[in-house]
Amino acid sequence: MKISMDILAHELRSFIDRTSFHPNLPLTIDRYELLDDSVTDFSLGCVELLDCNLHEPKLDMLPDGANVICMSDMPRDAPCLADKRLNFILLCGISTSQAINRIIQIFHKYEELDRQLNQAFVGSSSLQSVVDVATEMIGSAICMLDMNHRVLAMSQDNAPVNDALWDSMEDGYGYQHYDIVSKSLPKLAQMDVDGQDVFDGLSNITNRHIRVYLLRRGSKGVATFGLHKLSDLYAPFDAYQVQLADYIVAKLTSHLSMFTEIQAGRGKAYEQLILDLLDGKRYEEGEIEALAREVSIATGYSYQLGFIISNRTTERTEHSFALMEYIENIIPDSECVLYGDKIIFLRALSADQQRSGEINGRFTNYLNSQDCFCLISNPFKSLSSIGAVKNLLLAITPYVEADGAPEPRVYNYCEYAELHALGLLAEKIPLPMACSPAIVQLREYDQENKTSYYDTLVTYLRRNCNVSETAADMHMHRNSLLYRIGKIEKIVGRTIDDEKFQAEARFTIACIEYHEKYARSE
Repeated sequence: MKISMDILAHELRSFIDRTSFHPNLPLTIDRYELLDDSVTDFSLGCVELLDCNLHEPKLDMLPDGANVICMSDMPRDAPCLADKRLNFILLCGISTSQAINRIIQIFHKYEELDRQLNQAFVGSSSLQSVVDVATEMIGSAICMLDMNHRVLAMSQDNAPVNDALWDSMEDGYGYQHYDIVSKSLPKLAQMDVDGQDVFDGLSNITNRHIRVYLLRRGSKGVATFGLHKLSDLYAPFDAYQVQLADYIVAKLTSHLSMFTEIQAGRGKAYEQLILDLLDGKRYEEGEIEALAREVSIATGYSYQLGFIISNRTTERTEHSFALMEYIENIIPDSECVLYGDKIIFLRALSADQQRSGEINGRFTNYLNSQDCFCLISNPFKSLSSIGAVKNLLLAITPYVEADGAPEPRVYNYCEYAELHALGLLAEKIPLPMACSPAIVQLREYDQENKTSYYDTLVTYLRRNCNVSETAADMHMHRNSLLYRIGKIEKIVGRTIDDEKFQAEARFTIACIEYHEKYARSE
């Protein structure tokens, strides 16, 4: 790892007499050498160690921006100290050998910290491991948030004392601390919209200095890396801290995709609450409604959950978030979140909407234009049911995808509830064992005699036992159909018009079709 003169000055602060640096120094130093008459090849990546007791300081040979540490006493009027071309550290109260050993230790320290940081980016490491190393490297308290102000990782050992903002972050931050989140600056969503990558200034909550980096995937903000002062609370961060933070953030940004803790969001206050409800997080009685009101989710209504699933391979991009904004505009009283590769919306229903269950035509047009389809739940009364309702919609997703029908693009759970129920039944018993023996006998008769009485029965029942409509569907004369019905009744030994037989037959047909379409392929 490369370091800077600011870092060296920080590590050698106990022995510094004076310094003279150019502002905004980069991390360029990766080696050191003793400056004497034998040195003729100079590099800005090297710090020159000068012992004035052994060598006369001929610094005019050094290039502009060269880095020098003088390790012995020097007159305050020495010309070299006035050379503004150089980055200069003058030490006192330390011998040359001690200074060299100390500088060696500094290089080893940052090489080891950089090794630990690189190790945090391999295997199954977490953001917490990155924050642990960064805390030691920068010497500041660090907290990482997602765009919904949920704490992803924070310093464990170093923490600001009597800091209301940090205390809230230790409790999880996010919607649980809406009173602070809604007021605190910077607004993460606004940083994202404005293209702002760094906020450096006083917190409006604590009036203490913070430095917040917005981490981006592409141009989209997905998380923040925030520094909080541990001492000298109201002053800006030291130059060496900013340099190290910039270095760590750049390295972290290039590895963001490996950290599953980061779920992209828009910075909307309600999003994390909905995501927690989707994941089945438990709350005390009445707590959900109170939290929902805080983050402006409508309460006291019935609700509907919708899954929007794309037929294309999708990633979380700016396009996804633009679509979420559009959906919230065309579906009244709805809030969207990204859940995995799905856009999910929660919709508050008025009494009229609950009866009709309709969604306006603009939404259907949107689904067509984006090659998506939507699964809609039945209305439910409590926000605490969101996790269970999500599981119902997930359960019917394979059936909707298997249908592959492009229209109408919107599918209600109730349309697939029977398939879901049959799937659950199939997990308990073999579906052929649940079939009516009479219908099984009819299918066996067809196989043995090359007839199609079973298909005739299926069509007849689906046409609600209407002879004319069934005959038209099967392209046969009415009398021919009546003959077949009579034949079917003789084979099964039952009257088709009997309601009990019809119920058995419909259930058996459903079991047979489910088994042939789904169970055999499982």
